[in-house]
Amino acid sequence: MTSDYLEKAQRHEARAARFRAIGNERLAKEREAKAKRLRAKDEQERRNEQRLTALERAVINLMMQRIVDDLLGPVLSDKIEENQSRTDPFTGCPRS
Repeated sequence: MTSDYLEKAQRHEARAARFRAIGNERLAKEREAKAKRLRAKDEQERRNEQRLTALERAVINLMMQRIVDDLLGPVLSDKIEENQSRTDPFTGCPRS
């Protein structure tokens, strides 16, 4: 999917080619400069969206971790204590 900026940049590049074909170098350069600015805006928009997506994932992961900790925290701590009482603290092997 192309963004609006990218579509506009492509149109400006096509116009620049037409101006260059009829010999109007000044207008061709102006259109190419506009296309370059639009492509830069498109790239910036993509980077911002990627950052936002990464931030959203981080927030979701944090929320999930908090939910897991709230729900399973007491159960896991009991299991850890039970497991530690069954194993030798120095070797980690089960006690006989």
